[in-house]
Amino acid sequence: MIFTLRNAVLHRHKPITARAAISFIASERPTTALKKLANKRPASFAAAEADIAVEDCTTAQSGFAVMRTPVANKGQAFTKEERAAFKLRGLLPVAVTSIELETQRAMMQLRRKSTPLEKYIFLQNMQDTNEDVYYRMLMENTVELLPIVYTPTVGQACQEFSHIYRQTPRGLYISINDIGHVAEILDNWPEKDIRAICFTDGERILGLGDQGANGMGIPVGKFSLYTACAGVPPQMCLPVVLDCGTNNEEYLADPFYI
Repeated sequence: MIFTLRNAVLHRHKPITARAAISFIASERPTTALKKLANKRPASFAAAEADIAVEDCTTAQSGFAVMRTPVANKGQAFTKEERAAFKLRGLLPVAVTSIELETQRAMMQLRRKSTPLEKYIFLQNMQDTNEDVYYRMLMENTVELLPIVYTPTVGQACQEFSHIYRQTPRGLYISINDIGHVAEILDNWPEKDIRAICFTDGERILGLGDQGANGMGIPVGKFSLYTACAGVPPQMCLPVVLDCGTNNEEYLADPFYI
């Protein structure tokens, strides 16, 4: 069972937490939620902070910390002034490029991958490394990349999810063993202004049957499209897997199953 933007939870006056969003879903009519989302959607992705501002970082977040933060990392597109301010000198090649050129480089690298799944893994790595470049890739090459980020490739990605799993959080996993701790789990999510939540219990993924926790690929993929195609700010999106277990014998016998 998947709740997408039809069940988006919005607040007109102040940010809401993930906990408040989930508690509100049951009482919100889908059509009402969608209308609210349309009213709140920014006029452009740029207005929704598509270009992640390095100015948002503090001097305490410098050097490796900045480069390892996907929303702040700009790769070689950091200016000379930014490299000095954030202690990046020596951590990057001397040449200063543009974010446009960084995006072109990433597309060149992606097109060298031979299979759709390899391209999917590359894009996930880019999302975990440089969100600015990742979303620019999707927005500027939507027709080419949509089948990679979502159907049909996301189906194979879900089937292989435990084998290609990266140690970076892209959503919340709430299991049947977390009864009594759900509020704590929701509070663990770093973003507090959540406007859209996409759930899956992994029971039926794209006609592939029970995928269990591997179903996380679906809400993650959906939100990438919502951002690239509709300008929904990624920091306002929360993918969630309701992990109630799986009856898939192949996964139960797989030591890598997450």
